[in-house]
Amino acid sequence: QISNGITVEDWFSLLDVTQPAAVHLLIALNGAAGGVFNVLVDNTTGFIYVRAYDKVTRAYTQTLVNNQVNWTGGAWFHIALTLTETTWQVYVNAGSFTGASGTCNLAPNWYQLSFNGQASRFGTGAMWKGVISQAVLFPAVLPQTRIVTHYWASLNALSATDAASN
Repeated sequence: QISNGITVEDWFSLLDVTQPAAVHLLIALNGAAGGVFNVLVDNTTGFIYVRAYDKVTRAYTQTLVNNQVNWTGGAWFHIALTLTETTWQVYVNAGSFTGASGTCNLAPNWYQLSFNGQASRFGTGAMWKGVISQAVLFPAVLPQTRIVTHYWASLNALSATDAASN
């Protein structure tokens, strides 16, 4: 339930740069009628978008939120999404920037949260050849200071894991 707000955080890494050109689904919340809210990345440009379903108009709005994702093989990037029924905020690598927040008109209930593509009848977005790490859902809107803390702790852990595997 998003009426009280939620925060979703995840790390993404592309494994194969030979993926087909597409807009890939990173994070999806689905309701009974389909996609409620999506975070997507265009693998040809690195642009990150959000798409929100309006419960009254039954239409989607799509917003460009970032064009600086390092979408190269092996690079990790962190996405945090804070969401209520009426507002959203996306942080990329713990940073907030112009255009990365907005308003929405979402239904309070959803039943599925998915990462790294979507192979169901709901929403759009191709599966992509990558990995996720440390996916987490918080039942509250976290402040940016806490997202920054999570980012640095996770980045250090991912860096240590990468160094140990080389």
